[in-house]
Amino acid sequence: MTMLVSFFLSFLKRMAVVVPVMWAVVTLVFLLIHLVPGDPVVMYLGDSARPEDIQALRHKHGLDLPLWQQYVRLWLGAPAKDGLDKHRGLLRGDLGETFGGKNVVKELLNRYPTTLKLAGAAMLVAVIVAIPLGIAAAVARGHWLDTAISVVSLGALRCPTS
Repeated sequence: MTMLVSFFLSFLKRMAVVVPVMWAVVTLVFLLIHLVPGDPVVMYLGDSARPEDIQALRHKHGLDLPLWQQYVRLWLGAPAKDGLDKHRGLLRGDLGETFGGKNVVKELLNRYPTTLKLAGAAMLVAVIVAIPLGIAAAVARGHWLDTAISVVSLGALRCPTS
């Protein structure tokens, strides 16, 4: 029984760290998105969009509201009576809609299998390359081959990924 209690306390400690970190990340991303120059609605509709269409889409997604109200809506969602989109906020697990009117959670779930395939293929290639190189470096320890493998490996780790 003490092991179960220990596990539960450990879980609670980790959650006590995860919750503020997630809040900080979401808040930072929210603020950074609003600091980037440009209007996402104009980028979506294009420069030739009519001002009425731009304003209607801004209103639908609550982008015409003050920043603090947008932040509250992000977490708690919009009241159903105000005629804005029907998302219910991050605290309820609803990520809202895209500008095109599609459910964000459904869109993410549709793309998840492809993401898993890509990640699995990348992991497979990494393992197929890394294990033989690691064995070769271990067998040739102190040899020029060991040094070459170490330099190439560290160089590959330092390459930007995006």
